Formats: sequence, C-alpha cells, structure tokens
Amino acid sequence: MEGCTHDGRIGQFTFALNTLAYTEMRRSSAFRHASNSRVGARPGLQYVGPGDETISLSGLLAPEFMGDRLAIDRLRDMATKGSAYALVNGAGEVFGAW
Repeated sequence: MEGCTHDGRIGQFTFALNTLAYTEMRRSSAFRHASNSRVGARPGLQYVGPGDETISLSGLLAPEFMGDRLAIDRLRDMATKGSAYALVNGAGEVFGAW
C-alpha cells in the first residue's frame, strides 16, 4: 500500500512510526526442480523441494518527523548475531523465522 505505514515485529524489534515503519512488504518464493536428461526426449523435471524465500521491507526514515535514527543500527546488530527471529506483521500473521 503506497503511502501507508505498517507495524509488525522481528524478534523484539517493533516496526512503528516512532522506530522504523515500512510502507511496503514484498515476498518471493522459489521452488526447485531437477532436470534429468532422457535419450530421444526432452529432459524430465522432478520437483525436489522448496528453494529460497525472501521478504523485503521498504520505507522511509525521517528522524526529524518520525522514526529513530538508531533503528537501523539495532537491526544491523540483530543481523550480525546470526540468530533467527520471528517475523510477525501488525495483523498477527506469522512469516516464520528470519
């Protein structure tokens, strides 16, 4: 939704107007298929499982009006720990561990 801000959580970090709100969430999923050569025919494909999944959040940080200048640093600190955190949107929908 263009122009709207969303809230949610990743771990203990809350996305909100006073921290860091996002305006858009994009999710993409990949699915893996192995190719097997066949004599005299096109290769056969076999589903071998899910692939990578990506969630991207985009928004605007304007500390003079809204948001916290240190919010990005807190998210970077979480990322450098290498732990997985539960991602939940403001409606309570759980997207798993990221």
